[in-house]
Formats: sequence, C-alpha cells, structure tokens
Amino acid sequence: MKIFLIGMPGSGKSTFGKTLADKLMMDFFDLDKEIERRESLPVQEIFHEKGEEYFRIREQEILREITQQNHSFIMATGGGAPCFHQSMDFMLAEGKVLFLDISLETIFERVQNSTDRPLLALQSSEALLERLGKIREERLSVYNKAHSIIEEKDLTFSYVMDLLLRKESPQ
Repeated sequence: MKIFLIGMPGSGKSTFGKTLADKLMMDFFDLDKEIERRESLPVQEIFHEKGEEYFRIREQEILREITQQNHSFIMATGGGAPCFHQSMDFMLAEGKVLFLDISLETIFERVQNSTDRPLLALQSSEALLERLGKIREERLSVYNKAHSIIEEKDLTFSYVMDLLLRKESPQ
C-alpha cells in the first residue's frame, strides 16, 4: 500500500506519517527531507538559490522516483506538492491520498516561529495568518480531491486505520 499525506504546512503530515509508518512497520518518506538530502541544501536555500520552479520540478521528480521504486510506504508530501506538475493525479492513481484538514488556528500556532518554511518565513503574525488563509484557499480544491479527508478531531491512529481498511476492502 502506498499512502500519501497531503495538507497545509504545519498540518502534521511528517509527525503523523512517521508515527503511522512505525506502527504499521512501513517505510516512511518525508518528501521535503528527501529533496534536502539529494540537493544537499535545506528547502529554504533551494528556494532562495535556485527558485521555486526548480524546487517544484525536483519535488515532482523525487515523488515519482520514490513511488516507482517502492511498493509500500507512507509519504508526507510538502504542502504544495499536490498542486504542481500533475502530482495530485499521479498520487491518486498510485496509492491512497489522505488530506489532513487542520484548522488555520492550529497551523498558525505550529508555524508562527518557524524559519524553515520558505513561503511563510519572516512575516508578522497578522501577515502570516493572512498568508496561510490565502495558501489554503488556493490549494483547497486540489486537496479536496484526496481519497479521504481527515479532520483535526479525527486524526488518530485508530480512525486512520479503520479508514484505510475500509478503503482496501471490496464493497
């Protein structure tokens, strides 16, 4: 089974994905960390030195490479990954896509002091909250294509396992 976790920056994709992978004894990939490892640069520096378009192209290449070389895994994508280069359609065809739909307030609390998120860094609290709202609005139509939408209150291991098992069983 291939499981892709999508959602806003700070929605918990990496944290929840790692926990889920450990419990299921599956491989875990954090797409941003894979990009950093292969580029030998943090995401923020890739954006600064090579530009967002370069980053998005590498993101899509690495997403496809990992997916094609591994049979079973959980992947935390970057927040923007589904929105570029037909990556959402690719993930939908290759595995199960779960959208972690977390409130803007929770996301704001998690990312407000972050310096490693290039699209959110160095903003006042008001500007950051406004920027998060704008990003969410721009991406929501893509995120909502996911096989399953998991709201904040439902983000538990047992709920997600039940959801995955229901999706896997014949109807």
